[in-house]
Parts: sequence; structure tokens; C-alpha cells
Amino acid sequence: MVMVKSAPKRLGILGGTFDPVHLGHLAVARVALDALALDQLLFIPSSKPPHKVERTVAPFADRLAMLKRALADRPEFAVSALEGERQDLSYSIDTLKELRARLGEDTALFFVMGLDAFVEMATWKNFRDIPRFADIVVVNRPQARQQSMAAAVHHLFGVQGGVSQVGPGLWQLAGSGHIHQLVMAEVAVSSTAVRQGLAQGEDVSAMLPPQVLTYIKDHGLYL
Repeated sequence: MVMVKSAPKRLGILGGTFDPVHLGHLAVARVALDALALDQLLFIPSSKPPHKVERTVAPFADRLAMLKRALADRPEFAVSALEGERQDLSYSIDTLKELRARLGEDTALFFVMGLDAFVEMATWKNFRDIPRFADIVVVNRPQARQQSMAAAVHHLFGVQGGVSQVGPGLWQLAGSGHIHQLVMAEVAVSSTAVRQGLAQGEDVSAMLPPQVLTYIKDHGLYL
């Protein structure tokens, strides 16, 4: 299931475990939406995250439900259960291929991630094919050094026919898409901090949309 506006021309994609979704995720989505003039941004929760097989995550149905509640009054954002439709591990390249097949070539896709995820992309399945289906958008913190980002771009993609910087925070991959760098103020929240706080009985209301916190309490999650 892919829930998007009819015929979006510029669609952002934000994947992740969202265990649970928190205000930091929404802040990243807003920065990408505004900076890239997106028609909509699609949250795609991972059903079986390959990098987290050693940790138990909340059931996919609960993580999907929390996202739907968090985004219910935000028409600029949507959520997709696409990865829950598959039985295999949730690989980003497979999801992007499926989105491209469903949405067609008229929709420009922008795959949003944090710098911490970007520098680990060499461990991802067929990561060098990702720019064939979507531009990559890397969101980082103001203190991250520009040369660090440039080094990561060249390390990951420079061996595949070349990469050139065509503007501040913008790279062109030979025969493929672009990599965009967006900078945003740090949001001091993480899913790990939320889970740990809930387990210890702490007040985590400043980290979560209120409807997500209500869902967590009603369903006894992370306790």
C-alpha cells in the first residue's frame, strides 16, 4: 500500500524502524519538505530491518499505527505499509524499485537519511544502484564538517564512473542522480532515548507527538 497525493511530482521518502516515531523524525521530514520543495513526504516503516536483526523491535502493526496517528493532521506527510507487504528483509533498494514501478517515471523521488546512515551505506544491499531510482538527501548537523560529507560521497560513489560537486551541498553522480546535503539544527531526541525513558518510568512527553505517547501507554509498549 502506497498512500500519496495523486500524481506527486516531487516525493520525499523517509524510511526507518520508527520504534517509535518521535519529534526528531518529524523535524527532519519538515526540513527536507521545505528545502526541496516536495509535494509530499512519505514515511515508510521497515518491516524486517536487516541491520537490527539482533534487537527486538515493536511489532510492525504498532509502529505503523503510531506513524498514522502522528501524521493524521499533517497532509504534507503520508505513511506507507509497503515493506509490510513483503516477507523478506526490508532492503531500501527493493523498496525504491517498487515505488518507481508503482509511481512511474514522472515522479521525482528523494530518499532522505541522516549522515550517520549515509556513511554506513557501503553495508547496504546494492547501495550504488540507489541513485538510479532516487536522489539521495543527507541531513546532518551544523557542526558536521563539509569535507567529511564530501569524503563520504567520494568514498561511496566515486569509484562508479565519477562524482562531481556541482554546487554547495550538491553532487552529481555520473550517469545517475544527485546527492543533496541539508543542514538542520540538532534535535536532541532518539528512539533509543524514548524507549529507555519509558522503561525507566521517565517523562518522555517532550520527545513524542502526544497521540503517539497515548498509543504507547494504551498498548503497553516499551515498558
